[in-house]
Amino acid sequence: MKKFLRSLARVWKGGITKSLRMLHVFLPLSIFFAVIISFSGSFFFAYGTINHLVKNFESKLNIVVYLDRSISQITIDDVTSEIQSIPYVNQIEFISATQALEVFKERYADDSVTLEALAETGTNPFGASIVVFAKDPTKYSLISDEITKINNKFNDESLQPIEDVSYHKHKIAIDRFSTLLQKGEVALAIVLILVSIILLLIVYLAIRFATQTDKDEVKVMKLVGAPNMLIVGPTTVMGVLAGILGAVLALIILYFIGREIAPYTDAFANFNVLQWYVKNIQYFIIFTLSFGIAIGFLGSLLAIRRHL
Repeated sequence: MKKFLRSLARVWKGGITKSLRMLHVFLPLSIFFAVIISFSGSFFFAYGTINHLVKNFESKLNIVVYLDRSISQITIDDVTSEIQSIPYVNQIEFISATQALEVFKERYADDSVTLEALAETGTNPFGASIVVFAKDPTKYSLISDEITKINNKFNDESLQPIEDVSYHKHKIAIDRFSTLLQKGEVALAIVLILVSIILLLIVYLAIRFATQTDKDEVKVMKLVGAPNMLIVGPTTVMGVLAGILGAVLALIILYFIGREIAPYTDAFANFNVLQWYVKNIQYFIIFTLSFGIAIGFLGSLLAIRRHL
């Protein structure tokens, strides 16, 4: 173990020394990494904006359960409680018959004919309803099935508390949105994988070019019998250090990118991407450092191994 630690210390010392000795390679490599990491990080700005739009749409997506006007308050409470307990339900909003009437009056405040017709009835034609919001928009069909089961617990159809569920009226729109959401997630994953592979290839070629001067040094070290760890190690350490410096520079670049595009995302989606970036800076730090270290290590390792 002590021998390994000594070798590891020598590798890191050699890597730091090599980085300082080859600043003409190390600094351009770090800047190149910063550009690569910033390009990758900018995808998260697009993701944040799209995710905000999706969440905003999801918040407005719901199904409404219309209750029979003749049922008692106890039955209403029971049905409300059972719907709330459905595992796929995020939250519910109960709208009483009185509230429904007030909403109707506000909506048709400028339509005197409709309001006069309503006044002539002498009663409240509206029943209570429950607005249901799902945790996942793809689960509305399951929620609708569970609501049907709740309604079927009442054996006498004349006493069934639920008159109608709006899901069936909006089923096509909800299903299309769910399908688009699922396809979008798959497409995003594929794009990120492809972009990561392309970027790693670019990084490999860049480091391969940067390590051309290592060829003679590696030959000499092999002739004197140096272990592969001491041959490969300093170059991979230089790659890792370049990746770390590139990550720090990328965080600064991403800040300025966010500042420049924030007015546009704010106008387009009511989403300030700069505020979102600052709020989630810890995740960007983790991403940039992890990505920088990974591409620095893998790229330099692949590039130097060809000289062995």
